[in-house]
Amino acid sequence: TWAERGEGETWYCEMPKGLKGKPEYCYIDPITGEEKDMVCEVGNLYGAPSAGNAWWNKVKSINKAFPGLVQSEADPSCFILTRNSTKLIVVIYVDDFGIFHSGTTAGKALAHEYIEHFNKHVGKPLKVHEGKVHEFLGLTITKTQTGFKLSASKYIDMLRARFFP
Repeated sequence: TWAERGEGETWYCEMPKGLKGKPEYCYIDPITGEEKDMVCEVGNLYGAPSAGNAWWNKVKSINKAFPGLVQSEADPSCFILTRNSTKLIVVIYVDDFGIFHSGTTAGKALAHEYIEHFNKHVGKPLKVHEGKVHEFLGLTITKTQTGFKLSASKYIDMLRARFFP
């Protein structure tokens, strides 16, 4: 999961109320001899209130360290890089990344350079599916002669079938 603790970070939490005071969840302090409640080591913070913010701050710092990659003023989840005539666009929605490039050999190389940079700095590497994108975040993407057509009709049909059978 995207919110796994980073290297060297250990997270603990108190025992839930229903388990506090139960002998199997207590230990005897060797110094004071008092019975104390144990704490749980948390190995995964997915869903914790601060997990999203911690992940986003990590993503931003990794992206800012990639030379030339700039956060869009119009959409903070979009990062753009133009190097010579090659363009790289990174769109992030929680833990879904869209990495788009010019379609040239240089664009592909730049995308791979970014992925290597990102994977070097994050605990778990990105799972990469290369090729032409047909769907992203519920949108159907179709290339036209003048650009791209975005459609949410497939997603809307799925919602309609789910909520209005």
